[in-house]
Amino acid sequence: MNQHTIQIDEEDRNQSKDERNPHNDLLKEQLKLAGNSELISSFSNLNPEFQDDLASKEIRDYISFQLPTSFNNSGGKNGEEYQTLWGFLVDTASSFVADAKRIASSLLKLSTYKEHFTSRKFIGALKAAMVILTGCFLQLYPPVSDYLGQLSLLIVIPVILFDMNASFGVAIEYCLLFVFMTVVSTVFTGFALWVSYDKPWGLAFWIAFLIGMFAWARASWKPRWTISCVIAMVLVPVIILFGRRIGSFSLFFTFQICLNTIIGCALCLFYNILLFPKSAFLDLKEELSKSAETMKKVVDLTHISFTLQSDLGDEEKKRLIAFQAQVQTHYIRLGALLEKASLEPFVSSFSFASYRSIVDRNRIMLVQLKGMITSCQLSPNLLERTPVIKEFIRSLTPCMQNLTLSLESSLDKLNEKMKDSGKISIELVEDRSANHNRLSENIFKFDDVNQSVITTVFTTATKTETWDDIFFIYFFLFTFREFARETEKMVQFLDKNGSKSRRLRMPGTLNEWNPWASFLALFQFSEKKEKKRIPKFKARVWDRIRRVLNYFVSVIDTDQFRYAVKIGITVFVATLPEWISPWNLWFSDWRGEWIAITVTLIMTPSFGTSFMASGFRIAGTIIGALWAVITFYLFGLRPWGIFIMFFIFVWPCFTFLYSGRPRAKIAGTALLTFAVIILSKYANRNNPVYYEVYRLAIYRTVMIVGGVILTLIFDRCLWPVLARSNLRKNLCLVIHDLAEFFGRNSSYIMEDTNESDLKKISSIESKARIELLRCEGLLTIAENEPHLGEPLNVAALKHVMSCLSTILERMSYQRMTIQEEWESFVTKGFVEPLHYVRKEMTAHVLMRFWVMAESIRSRTPIPQHLPDPIKVRSKLLRMFKKLPALQDSRFTQHSFTITRYYAFALASKEVIIELERLVQTIRILVGEEKEVSPDFFSISQHYS
Repeated sequence: MNQHTIQIDEEDRNQSKDERNPHNDLLKEQLKLAGNSELISSFSNLNPEFQDDLASKEIRDYISFQLPTSFNNSGGKNGEEYQTLWGFLVDTASSFVADAKRIASSLLKLSTYKEHFTSRKFIGALKAAMVILTGCFLQLYPPVSDYLGQLSLLIVIPVILFDMNASFGVAIEYCLLFVFMTVVSTVFTGFALWVSYDKPWGLAFWIAFLIGMFAWARASWKPRWTISCVIAMVLVPVIILFGRRIGSFSLFFTFQICLNTIIGCALCLFYNILLFPKSAFLDLKEELSKSAETMKKVVDLTHISFTLQSDLGDEEKKRLIAFQAQVQTHYIRLGALLEKASLEPFVSSFSFASYRSIVDRNRIMLVQLKGMITSCQLSPNLLERTPVIKEFIRSLTPCMQNLTLSLESSLDKLNEKMKDSGKISIELVEDRSANHNRLSENIFKFDDVNQSVITTVFTTATKTETWDDIFFIYFFLFTFREFARETEKMVQFLDKNGSKSRRLRMPGTLNEWNPWASFLALFQFSEKKEKKRIPKFKARVWDRIRRVLNYFVSVIDTDQFRYAVKIGITVFVATLPEWISPWNLWFSDWRGEWIAITVTLIMTPSFGTSFMASGFRIAGTIIGALWAVITFYLFGLRPWGIFIMFFIFVWPCFTFLYSGRPRAKIAGTALLTFAVIILSKYANRNNPVYYEVYRLAIYRTVMIVGGVILTLIFDRCLWPVLARSNLRKNLCLVIHDLAEFFGRNSSYIMEDTNESDLKKISSIESKARIELLRCEGLLTIAENEPHLGEPLNVAALKHVMSCLSTILERMSYQRMTIQEEWESFVTKGFVEPLHYVRKEMTAHVLMRFWVMAESIRSRTPIPQHLPDPIKVRSKLLRMFKKLPALQDSRFTQHSFTITRYYAFALASKEVIIELERLVQTIRILVGEEKEVSPDFFSISQHYS
């Protein structure tokens, strides 16, 4: 029942089923991640009672995880060697050789070329190559080159940063943001150059201030603004440093800079829409259709497995793992595609609000589907230990078979409707209505049979130790019935909203945008104000001043502000020779502006990311400089020769850039370096004293290395933001969120609550998911972050995040069971009699969460003796067996609510089991405190 987060390459996402089998790739990825993150040997340290309690985790019977050899003693791919510079170089060289061998062997296969020329990677590289070649043609055509000026090579920068595989709605948004930030940066920088042209230190202030301002925007605003802010940061030193060397202030020079950048953005947008345009809305409909197909297959396979119609072989078990990965991929892609589709106009019979509802319901169905996958397999041990379970399942098999057939038929109809092929015919409407009636009837029959057999099960179960097994069975029944109910709701929704004619729909962002609400949000006003006593004028003034001061203090005390100040200081130091008379000639001769531009490009809010970008930039600069020298000595400055060398170099660069590999940025830097050197020389072809190409290559390489060294020094010594430190903080936040999540889930069934509490629980769940995704990204950065301490235990950290993800999924199922109010019979008969014991178990769980969170945050050993929630749960189970409600004649009248209660109980058990595994892993990370306070030891022994 372990859940892993997988990453699917963009090429794999867009391949059709005829080209390759996506399930095989997903299976390989899932097994690879599981092999790096699972810790099965940690169970050997658990107490025997806990090992017996693991018997009901049937999903683990068919998959075997191996503990990595580096789990306990080292942290990366090759242990401690990988954490050193030599180890990093050796790993890079070995991976390069392995990639070269793989590519050489694949070139001999015809399928390789077919797969490549039909992939999104090829299409993105084709579009980007066309932009580069068009920009190269404009710059090599003398009339256009003379008008655009010496810095016409700025046309190349947007295409390297632009995502040419983006849908046309996202591409339009990118282009608008590019143009907006380009104009803003040009206006502000041009104003600074105008007012301080003859004041060197004034320009020094402006260049540091403007870069700091755009850097703060880059770190604080939403990710969609990141690339645009990088463009704005690059233009600041370009305009100020080059504009100062002209001799007098030129407004036309500033206009040329803005025009060149806008031309690059316009070319990107033009080719993105012209060549093989990609629509996120069409991808969304295709993903909805694929998810319906996956649901149909999973329902059939899990039904066969659960009803014991046949024993699953190795192939079927592998298919279950692949389906689990596929379901997770559908869940992630549906959310991402919906956001992208909101930027596009589309033609459909559904409105965008309807599509949002469809996606939300579809994702709920996928969550229920994951629960069915993880609980559908029953081990032979369970069936031998509990014969009544086999009879119980056989009694449910006929109605489950009918319900499965109805579900498959409904999913076929959903698949047809999600394709949105046009207006529905009358015959199809009647067929839908009949199918919906059959589905509702089969759900009713399933509830009726479940109610009739539940008495027999519990009469027998009171004489045997089978309660955990019954909880496990009812967890599958709960998710199965919830999936059927959600399918029924989806069918009703489509029948109600899908009979309209197709017409043009505006982008969802425009329909959902409320200008008045946005205007009020700027001033933090509210349309409805509560009447309250108005304070005196003096008190209002002091309150306003205090709020303003608090706002500025809160902004200053943030990592985003520190990053802005840090990059501003670094650029100020990098351009310092420009403002000092004896050094400015040397600085100008050696093209020192490249140091400042390097700082703006590679310094990021995280030191680990800056370090990786530094290595990529140096490698790309060397490759691009060598290619520029080769081009010059082969063809000189002949336009046709430069164009040929561009064509030869562009294709492999963009193919590698769109491969999605970590080192893909090297290709972009190499292409940029080649364009800067060769086009700078061509733009100054009539200047006899301009640099030779080899001098430009040497100067650029030296300045880039200097900028990298300066960036790393300031980034590491001045307010360093280390990924491993942020990883610990975010893990602490995730664990605290999970503690609150579990506590609120438990209190929801034990205390008087309302609808607002359920919304609060949902918001905590969303927050925990976001923080967990952030932890996964931070771990990737932390792996490549240099440090002087002990090696980072990557395998253990991956296992921690795997456990946290599993706990989050189990708590999510808890929340689903309490979404509908439980009947009073279940509340009074099952919940209230166990109130105090459940509170004790919840307190033990929360104690473990809090101790683990603080141990990770402060890197202190975790205590050896902690209150044991497993023993308290055993006590809870013994009290549950003696409840009078089990013998009540009204018991069978509340079968479905009891099913929800049992699903809640099993989810609680799974949380406790996974929590114990998490404690074992954290002990490996932070150590264990052997000697604890006697008072704490006595308390833990008393409650255990």
